This record gives sequence, structure tokens and C-alpha cells, in this order.
Amino acid sequence: MYRENFAGAQRPAISRALTVAELCSIGGVDRRGPRHGPVRPVALLRRIGAFIRESRTRAHSRDELLRLDDRMLKDIGITRVDALYEARKPFWRP
Repeated sequence: MYRENFAGAQRPAISRALTVAELCSIGGVDRRGPRHGPVRPVALLRRIGAFIRESRTRAHSRDELLRLDDRMLKDIGITRVDALYEARKPFWRP
């Protein structure tokens, strides 16, 4: 999911929609293939549901982080810049 730029440093790949294969691998579950048999629809729906719940939790947490004042951010050991960096991440990125 990372690309190297011309200087050799890694940067995140361009945001895009997730494929079914990537949805199947959410949570560290191996991607199913011809060797393992097809992905069961119920299992796929559960993984999609878990992904949606986790994404909503991330988005909510990042919104809450923006609401903290500088004193509270200092208490948890991060700066305003760190909070802004985290809050600007898309909901699907950990």
C-alpha cells in the first residue's frame, strides 16, 4: 500500500475504493482463493460489517480529538499538529 517516490522515501498510495479481495483480508484473515475455496457470503458480510463499524469508530475518535484543547492534548502527550495530522486521515486508514 506504499509507493516509493523519486528520493526513495515511502509515501501512502493514492486513496481508492477497496476491492472484494481487500475486504476479505480485513482483520488479518487470509484472502480466499482456489486453494481455500470460495468466500462464504455470510463471512464476507460479517467482515464488511466489522470494517464499517471500525471505520465509524475511527472517524468518531478523530472528530473527538479535534475537540480537545491544547491542555488536554498535552495531557495525552500529543501536539495540535499531531492531532490535525491524525484527524485528516481518511476513515479507512488506521
